[in-house]
Amino acid sequence: IGNNVVIQYDDMDFGSKGTSHLKLLGRAPSGANTIQLRFLPQDDAQAQEIITILEINQCGDYQLFDFDFANVKGLQKVSFVFLPGCNFDFKDFIFS
Repeated sequence: IGNNVVIQYDDMDFGSKGTSHLKLLGRAPSGANTIQLRFLPQDDAQAQEIITILEINQCGDYQLFDFDFANVKGLQKVSFVFLPGCNFDFKDFIFS
């Protein structure tokens, strides 16, 4: 996945407990890769979008990357935004 690609998931429900951790499985054949993880609340029109930066260094084999972020609760639109210069093979992810 490269420059300015967005993968979006609507209506992800993190419940009242929420989530604050992401495990991301992938590989980066070249350079440093920057991905924005965006959360946009779906049940509160006044809420602000939360953006977390994920930095992934070059790795030839698939690896599991762990990221922590501020706790996010409720119904969210979740987007992975692959910024310019990104070259990332995105295999899987899980929130916990």
